[in-house]
Amino acid sequence: MKFELPLDMVLVADTPQRHITYNAQESVMDILDQDIIPRSQPSTGIEEVFQKIQISINIHTEQRLAQLEQAGMDTILPYQNRIENARNMGQSTSDWLHQKFQRDLQLQASQVQAIIEAEKKSLALEQERIRAEQERIRKQLQEKIRKQEEERRRKEEEDRKRVEEEKKRLEEQKKRAEEERKKAEEEKRKADEAKVQADLEEKRKLEQAEKDRKAMEQAQKDKLASQKLYNGTNFASVEKDFLEYKQDITDIKMNVVRKVASNPDLKKAVSQLKRKINPKFGQLSQSNRQFQKINDELINLILTAKPQPLAFNWILNFVAKAIVDQAETEVIVQPAAALPLARLAISLLQQFPELEYYLSARFIKKCPLIIGFTRTIDTEEGRLQMGWRRRENKWEDEVKYDERLSGICTVWATMTRIPSNISQSSLYRLDSSWRFLARLMNTDANLLANVHFSVAANWWEATAKDFLKAYGHQGNKLLQVLTMPLLGSVSDKRFPAAARLLILGEEWFNNRKIQGIPEMTA
Repeated sequence: MKFELPLDMVLVADTPQRHITYNAQESVMDILDQDIIPRSQPSTGIEEVFQKIQISINIHTEQRLAQLEQAGMDTILPYQNRIENARNMGQSTSDWLHQKFQRDLQLQASQVQAIIEAEKKSLALEQERIRAEQERIRKQLQEKIRKQEEERRRKEEEDRKRVEEEKKRLEEQKKRAEEERKKAEEEKRKADEAKVQADLEEKRKLEQAEKDRKAMEQAQKDKLASQKLYNGTNFASVEKDFLEYKQDITDIKMNVVRKVASNPDLKKAVSQLKRKINPKFGQLSQSNRQFQKINDELINLILTAKPQPLAFNWILNFVAKAIVDQAETEVIVQPAAALPLARLAISLLQQFPELEYYLSARFIKKCPLIIGFTRTIDTEEGRLQMGWRRRENKWEDEVKYDERLSGICTVWATMTRIPSNISQSSLYRLDSSWRFLARLMNTDANLLANVHFSVAANWWEATAKDFLKAYGHQGNKLLQVLTMPLLGSVSDKRFPAAARLLILGEEWFNNRKIQGIPEMTA
């Protein structure tokens, strides 16, 4: 801190300013008592005060001398002594004032020093207070940290104990689980061993049964092949034909479907054409005009693929699948839909003879009864060969199976009665219907199932009227065998479709009436 008098501090009180006048009777002390410095002016410091006093003395002396010179030299000498005394007194006064100011300055310095010492003491006390407060805060903080550390250690100890207890519990649980697992494994091992033994025994029995079945089938085939039972049906030859059609399906997948799939550009092109063709089958109706429109559109679409042989074959295979799929789904619900679909199939066969290879393979794969192929379905292979579907390791319902094959057979049977210029060996001529009935009636009664009579009843409704017109008396005899002796051979099995076929036969025999599929309109 700075302790001193301000530079602009006034040392004397304000009084009215007056001019100094000389009086012979005035002494220097009297002059000093006068206002030498105007009170209205601020002090400029001690040295400046002394200078002004000295100047005032000198001015007064000179004025006084000037007056004395005028008064005469006789009066000068006394005044010179007085002047000298005044000068000495002024010097003494100046010294006295200087000493006084020095004492005042020293007093002021001592006071300032006392104030400084007091401030230092106060500062020291404040610093001591701050140190004490800091020490208190430090101790509080240390105590807080100590408590937090103790709490942390306590929690860590609790967590450690809890982890150890949990670890111990898990180890015990793991131990129990391991014991249970070993026990379960042991039980499973014993069960597996028992199952393996049972499976081996079952497999041995199945293998033996399969051997016996194959031996029986082979014996039957040999017997049928050697004796040519029932008007000469050779079921060994029928099986050979069936396997050839199955091989055609395999060849189509290898040589057509997979090759197109491996060619992205060609696959894209045929997929676009497929999307245009597919809706046409669903647009068929009983109208001849609509049929002709769809027929022409399909022919034009298929012709666009003919320049590329692989694409053309792929499209023919797709068309064959579409025809059979439509027979599976649409004809089941609406039997009358079989006629426009059959007419469309015949038209396409006449326009594209190459289609027969793909369509025949597809028909026989889905409904092998068309060519008279039948085998037992007590094995997976037998069911697959007879056209059964399996999804999620579950075979389809028997009613659904019967309906699907009946729908396919209805379209095929309808195709056989439509006049065409297809070759004599084709599967789509009326003599194929004769072959179908003959082989059905020559089938071993032990192999007959409800599906045989279901497809026979659908064939009856689709083709029997035209069949009788074509074969006359011989056709009549064949239908009699179909509805009498054949049905009598399975009367104990009570097949629903056999009862339906019997009703159709009785209506014909009694009323000479066959209710066929309605003809198409204009």
